[in-house]
Amino acid sequence: MGDFSFQTGDWRVRHRKLLTRLADAADWVEFSGTCRAFEILAGEGNVED
Repeated sequence: MGDFSFQTGDWRVRHRKLLTRLADAADWVEFSGTCRAFEILAGEGNVED
């Protein structure tokens, strides 16, 4: 319980996504974003949005 509480909060993140999946491709697109992580069930679990 509480093993991932260090992730709790608001974060600026950098995403990477393959433009063509499952095709042995290497064409990545990168973009910035935000993430919010919070605990649920009194620390029994956590959610990242």
